[in-house]
Amino acid sequence: MPKAHPLFLEIAAHLRELAHDPQAEWSYYIHAQDEMIDAGVDENDAVYVLQNGKITQGETRGDLWTRRYRVEGLSDGVRAAFSVSFSLEEEKWIEIVAASRVNE
Repeated sequence: MPKAHPLFLEIAAHLRELAHDPQAEWSYYIHAQDEMIDAGVDENDAVYVLQNGKITQGETRGDLWTRRYRVEGLSDGVRAAFSVSFSLEEEKWIEIVAASRVNE
């Protein structure tokens, strides 16, 4: 797994906290659920990876709610990657934009 960029360490901590928050609303971008099925991962894998994975790529410019981050991690023996957007504002949410299996 690629080493996380230092700029993303604080963002990753916020995302992990949000992924543990039962009040956070989870949603999926248009084809994300189909991509999850193709990758052999499910919603539980996504939650686990977002709670425990590392941000390996992301955006540092633009509006916070439109930035996307790639989070990679291992869940049930499958290395998966999820591209996500999220908000810590009053309305807390996580949107899975894309999903894939990571080939090593």
